[in-house]
Amino acid sequence: MNRVSGIWVPALLWAGIVFSTGCQENKPRSETTQQRPTVVIGAVLNVSGPLAAIGEPTLRTLQAFVNQYNVRPDRKFTLELRYQDASSDPSKAPDALMRLRARSPQPTILLASTSATAMAILPHARQSEVPLIANAGHPDIVKNGGPAVILAFPAPEDEIAAMVEAIPSDSSAFLVRADDVYHAQDAAVLQRTLGPRLVGDERFTLGQEDFSAIVQKIQRVRPSRVLLVGLGISYDAFFRELLARGVNTPIVVDTDFRSSQLSGYPAGILPRITFIATELMGDSAPPPYAAQYQNSFGSIPPYYATILVDVLNLALE
Repeated sequence: MNRVSGIWVPALLWAGIVFSTGCQENKPRSETTQQRPTVVIGAVLNVSGPLAAIGEPTLRTLQAFVNQYNVRPDRKFTLELRYQDASSDPSKAPDALMRLRARSPQPTILLASTSATAMAILPHARQSEVPLIANAGHPDIVKNGGPAVILAFPAPEDEIAAMVEAIPSDSSAFLVRADDVYHAQDAAVLQRTLGPRLVGDERFTLGQEDFSAIVQKIQRVRPSRVLLVGLGISYDAFFRELLARGVNTPIVVDTDFRSSQLSGYPAGILPRITFIATELMGDSAPPPYAAQYQNSFGSIPPYYATILVDVLNLALE
């Protein structure tokens, strides 16, 4: 795999698009200029159940991108977006993929927006040789995905190494993480790396609003840094609880933000935060489709959705 602008993109992705849409070199020039090949994007998302807080914004972001792309005069393809709901249950993801593949033409590219969903459909993606863009970096996906998988996030070991570097060598850290398998892997690596310097490990659930108990523990332990890993859906509530209790501990955040998307967070918290993924992957102005998204939904598309679209857009260039 090749790393381009902080994003993992194998040559197989482009090859898969060309193969699935038909080789254009053998067609008359007038035909190729008049009719662009169609790229069918098959997305397995969680638009119902507990993970809908991730799946719905991801679907909206994909729809906004496709609408914006299809009116570009310089586009190489016409995009068609199809999706199926895995209902926040990884065991239902393969059936959702089968429903996507039941229609003709079959998807040219597959997308999955969580680690568990990507892992569930990975064997089917490998078998069909259709590239899979996974908005996750679970170690099992990295190890077993092979060239058919494109990771939209930095490699997990890069993120962990960057977090550790952000902690002074003689300082302690308190970990606050999402309660899922992926971030349990992060916790295990941090525990091995930091040893006794890791003085706390607390978990939160997706969409959690009450962080009072966790912040009280941080107050008692008084760590040098708070490490925050997980999806950014609950971060606003956590930040506000820190401010309300007067906790001034510097914070290291692993993913899910770009500076252009932070306007909704309390101003007093921002100077204390180190954003690891933003530093690893770079920052940019809001993408062209962000205005349509904001007009429709009143907010900027979330980071975990835009980075998935970044990879897709790079493949279409």
